[in-house]
Parts: sequence; C-alpha cells; structure tokens
Amino acid sequence: MTHILLLAFLFAPQDKPAAEKCTISGTVISSVTGETLNKVQILAEGPGDDSRAMLSTTTDAKGNFTLTDLAPGQYRLKGQRNGYLETYYGRPQAEGRGTPITLAAGQQITGLQFKLLPFGVIAGTIRDVDGEPLAAAKVMLYAFKFERGRRRVSAMSQGATDDLGQYRISELSPGKYLVRAEVERSAMFHNRAAEYSPKSGTPPPILVPSFYPGVRDAAAARAVEIGAGTRVTGVDITLPYSSTTLVKGRAIVPAGTLLDSISLNYSNSTDDGSDAIGFQLQAKRSPNGDFNFPAVPPGSYLLTAIARAPAKPSSNIFELMFYRTEYRASIPVQVSDLPLEGLRIVVDAGSEVEGHITVDGDEKLKLDGSIVTFDDGKTGPTFARIGDDRKFTVGLSAGHYNVYLERRDLLIRSVSIEGRNIFDEGLTVSAPAKIALEIVLARDGGRLEGVVLDKEEKPVPGATVVLIPDPKLRSRPDLFREAKTDQNGRYLIPNIRPGEYSVFAWDDVAPGAWWDPDFFKDYEKKGEPVTIKVSGHAAVKLHIL
Repeated sequence: MTHILLLAFLFAPQDKPAAEKCTISGTVISSVTGETLNKVQILAEGPGDDSRAMLSTTTDAKGNFTLTDLAPGQYRLKGQRNGYLETYYGRPQAEGRGTPITLAAGQQITGLQFKLLPFGVIAGTIRDVDGEPLAAAKVMLYAFKFERGRRRVSAMSQGATDDLGQYRISELSPGKYLVRAEVERSAMFHNRAAEYSPKSGTPPPILVPSFYPGVRDAAAARAVEIGAGTRVTGVDITLPYSSTTLVKGRAIVPAGTLLDSISLNYSNSTDDGSDAIGFQLQAKRSPNGDFNFPAVPPGSYLLTAIARAPAKPSSNIFELMFYRTEYRASIPVQVSDLPLEGLRIVVDAGSEVEGHITVDGDEKLKLDGSIVTFDDGKTGPTFARIGDDRKFTVGLSAGHYNVYLERRDLLIRSVSIEGRNIFDEGLTVSAPAKIALEIVLARDGGRLEGVVLDKEEKPVPGATVVLIPDPKLRSRPDLFREAKTDQNGRYLIPNIRPGEYSVFAWDDVAPGAWWDPDFFKDYEKKGEPVTIKVSGHAAVKLHIL
C-alpha cells in the first residue's frame, strides 16, 4: 500500500513553480529643471487586458518609486502629476506609448530615471468689436503637423469662455498653436444653416469666427509658441460683425449616386492644410440638387459637392461608413454683399477601379477583409476592402493617388496597369473610365536592427529611429518606417521593402518632424546608409543626432 501511495505521488500532476517576481525602481524628475518630483503616480501597464496594468505606486518626498511583485513580461511605465503632461517613460514629447521594459524572471531594474514634462497654458479674453466680453465662446487650438509626408493642421485642444469672456486652456505640449474663437449662437457655423425671420428683410449681422490676433484667414493668423511649462496670457481675440447674403445654385451628380453634401469653406485654400480649419457652411438641399445658403458673410470660399453611391447592404458598420464609393468636385466662389444665384457645380463619375491581388508564393493566404488604400494627399484616403476572391472595386475622383496595403506582414511588390508597374509613380485618374489593377504582394521584406548609443557610447532607451528611402522615392510615405529603442537601446524594423535607405536616430523629436524640409535639411547628410535586400537582414549601430 505504501508503494502504491508513493507511485501515485510521484506521477501525480505537480503545480508549476510560480515565476519569480520582479522589481522596477527609479526617480522621477522634471525634464526642464531636473528637480525631483514627489506625489507622482507611476503605473505599470501590462499587455492587453492583463491585470498587471493595474499595478501602481507613488513617488516619495525625494521623487523615488519602487514597483514590486511584477510578473515577468513587458511593461510600459506612465507618470501622472498635476502641472505635468501624462507621460510614458521614454517619450520626452509626451506622445505615444513610450519605451517597453521587458522583465525576465526575478529581474530587478534599479536607477531608472523618469522625466515628466510640465504642460503649457494659453489664456486670454474674447470680445466683440464694441469691447463686450463674449460668454460661452468656443476657443479651439490647432497645430501644424506632418502626416504621411504632408503638412497638415490638427485640432489639439479646446475650451470655452466664462461670463467675463475669459478662457484658459492647459495641458499643452510644446509647440506652435493657432487660436480660433467663435460664438456658439452662430448656428450657421455648426453644420446647419442660420434661420431668420423673413419679416426682417435681410439676414442680421453675425459674429464671424476669427483667429488670433483677430483675422479671418488661417494663413494670416499669428501662431502662439509654447515651451515646456510656458504660461502665455493676453491671447485676446476680437470677433467682427459681418453682413450676410443668400447663395444658391444646383449640383449635378452622376447617375446612380446621391448628393451627400454641399458645403462652403471659407479659407485661403493653401496646400498646407490650413483650409481645413476655416469655417464651413452646410447648404439646405433638395433631391433634385438645388441648394441654398441663407446667410453667407462676404469673402472667398470653396464650394464642394460630394456624391456617394448607395451603400451595399451590410451588417458591418465599418463597411457602411468607410467603403462607400464617393465622388467630389470643388469650385472657387466669391461672395459679395449682393445675393449670388445660379451657381452650378458638376460632380463627375470619376473612374471605377477593379483590382485583383496575387500573393507570390502563397496562393492560400487569406486576404478577405484586408484594406487597399488610395491616398491623394488632399481629400483624405479612399479605402477598398479585399473580398474572399482576392478582388476589390472602388470609385475614384480625378486625381493622383499612392496605393498602400494596410498590412505589415506583406509588401506590395508591384501595382500594374496593362503590364506596366506604377508603384513608384502612383496612379493618375484623369477622366471617367474603367481601370484594371493587378497588385502582387510578397513576404520577402528585409529587416533592420541595431543599437542606439549616446556620445559616451551608452545605450539610449526611448530613442526614435527613422528609416528614410532614397530621395527619388520620398513621395511615398509608406516607405518611411519608424521604431523606438527598448530599455537596452536596441531597435528592430521588420518587413522593409528592398531598396536603398538612410537611417537616423533622435532622442527627443516631435512626431513626423523629419517630414519638415526645414528641419530635415540639417540632418540629411548625417544618416547612416543601408541597403535592404530581398529577405535580407541588416544591422546598423547608430548615434543620437
């Protein structure tokens, strides 16, 4: 009996020993003054819904912290404190999710230095031309950024004025901001036409949205520069009154499509994207295409009509929202004090693109649900969803498009029309037609890895590594690749299209800054050249620029 019990014990399933717990400790300091910071909440975020994401601690009076009982794995540390931007470890610009920290069983990391960035503030007063403070005025902040190789304007933050017309917008990252104010009661600037009593004869004057220091055009606005922890006050804006007039006309759309919207955009229509923040008026429209804007201030506008093909029946909300065929047309319009009638805008059908996908060496790979993107760099991307037959269809308005594949495990080897590869030059749509595209995908991308060092030959965690293609291909944003170094200063960029590149490393750089010609000209000759071969592997040691 004793032998039986012994054998049962020996062969019974045994619980695996628990992995040894880990520890991370360090100090939090201000990235501006270098002083230690107390009362900073430090959170360790584990992957996905892992309960490790709930682990946190708080720095003591000397700015020190210790996170204990961490299971082995990968973490990202986040710091939070009043007066400072919520910041991830390894991201001085307080953007992105920072540097991952990988812990082996029982590992103890000590001496970690975590820098927090103090936030900036913009404050001022909004008034009308009589000096009357405007309560509940909406104040928007915009910043210029480089996205997919083009300068764009992005809304960054907003606030509202109090009963004294005063506003204060905090938690701002360093940068240059455009400040715009508008009054909520000017309903015409909120995607619906202004209403007024016909007995009044003419529409009443309205307060026109304006940029600091009191101009209607974004191109004439004065940017407010904010440094780390900078408080800028006195950013005051006076909103002018303007008369308005009637604008009306008719939109002609292709057969089989529906008029989706008619808008007037007030702006200088520059190529830097600033036209996106000029105020916009939406027209009243009828099924036959007639439209009217009851109250439009004098000025230069861009009239835009958008027509959409009816959406195919689907239970997928993303298909209904993003995969509909859309055509658009725009014409400049000059509005004076007199009514403007008889406008006519024609939306052409554009081209119908039919595509077929081939995967070199893997005909069984499933592609259904994958996305092909057509980007003209102006109106926003158009998406085409690949079906289970490896085909897609999409309607494109006249323009020039780069073609991307929204998958990182595959590369586009070629995009061909009648046997001619147009991948490098892009797709040009000039007139209504049917276009047949053959797209060949492959898994033969190369990989680049290495380490980033400082002047003392020490590894730099959290550095930004950017792979930039040969100058002749820099019009293709999809060939630019980025990576962050880990806690040991190492980086990895997988699945790179074969070709000639230069690779750069920065310790503290604004996202997309390398797209800015004024910024990049000082670094262009400082990159390390690298050749990526088919299915090749390259290693490059970098030094912080």
